Amino acid sequence: MKTKNLFLLFSLILILVMASCKPNPGNSNIGQNQTNTYTQGIRPSGSSTTYNGTPTRPGGETPYPSTTPDYTSTPPTNQNYQPGNTPTDTNPGYTGAPTPTETSANSTTTNKFMASSPVSVFTAGDIEKLGVKVTGTAREIADAIRKWQEANMVYGSPNPNFSDAIRWNYFLPGIFPSRDIINEHLDNAKPYGICFDFAVVYSSIANYFGLETRIRNSISVPSDTDKTIRFTAGMSPDEYNRLAVKLQNQGLDYDYEAVRLVASETPSHYWAEVKIDGAWVIEDATQVSTGNNTQTLFVDKNDVQLTDWMSRDKSAVLNDYQMKIDSGQRLPEP
Repeated sequence: MKTKNLFLLFSLILILVMASCKPNPGNSNIGQNQTNTYTQGIRPSGSSTTYNGTPTRPGGETPYPSTTPDYTSTPPTNQNYQPGNTPTDTNPGYTGAPTPTETSANSTTTNKFMASSPVSVFTAGDIEKLGVKVTGTAREIADAIRKWQEANMVYGSPNPNFSDAIRWNYFLPGIFPSRDIINEHLDNAKPYGICFDFAVVYSSIANYFGLETRIRNSISVPSDTDKTIRFTAGMSPDEYNRLAVKLQNQGLDYDYEAVRLVASETPSHYWAEVKIDGAWVIEDATQVSTGNNTQTLFVDKNDVQLTDWMSRDKSAVLNDYQMKIDSGQRLPEP
């Protein structure tokens, strides 16, 4: 009898132990738990940053919205991009996005962009390719380079890519330098572009001939005076496809969803200046094409600042966005 009772007791204990080893239904799906955590506005455990619903972007920029709108991995197709500065999409947001089912605190993104001045150091080969031949005093050389641009560079272009350099260098300075402009943006063998392109190419040429230059830009942006501009941020899918080539060449992996959030309206105007006898002199070849006077339109109105390339580097912000994409998190709307 004692043996039978002990056997029954042992069997009961064994049953209880086995029951206690069953997975907890509430914790059996790690992906689901992470999804629940995410939808509550908190990043998954193990993350180095707390996402509490209203974190700020790197550098203290505009906070993320407290809500997390939907997104999809497919770029919107209803954007009508106006080259220059301003996307004119009537609906720049994403719709119809599936809810992420699993996130990871660890990202595989290893982007490392090295910001630099887009003013390339031209070689003798670059100068020969362009056909620039100038001699004389510093002032004569400075003016001759401007006149060369007026005769041998094209302002604007039917090609929608003519504003790529000004836009991309505004958040990834150095991604589209002046050497690329003179080799890639050609119209009948003549480099084309707008004010930015003329300014950086001028500086590269002038520096080659021993002149000291600087680039300045307006503080104002086009939407300050043109109130018909509705959207001042974003990027069209077609423009991103062109940028993706530059990114790949530098080993960078930034998705469209991340890039569209940092692309924004650029200053209204850029121009080059040369130091002659201790004074800075404006050398702006675009004035012939536009009919504008840089001195009266911008400088005399104190609408001017020295272009600081490094301060425009948004690669840290892009890295943060890309990490969120890689871990399945949603990004804010622009």
